[in-house]
Amino acid sequence: MWGMRRNFMDMQLFWDIVAIVINIGVWVALGLLIRWFILKLKR
Repeated sequence: MWGMRRNFMDMQLFWDIVAIVINIGVWVALGLLIRWFILKLKR
């Protein structure tokens, strides 16, 4: 029972980290896309 609960807590932390990584990845991708779009329009 106690071991199960600790494992669940670890999974919660894992999913929190995954969510943060996905959020950062989305913002980085958006930034690169916008920069590429501006360069394409300028040319």
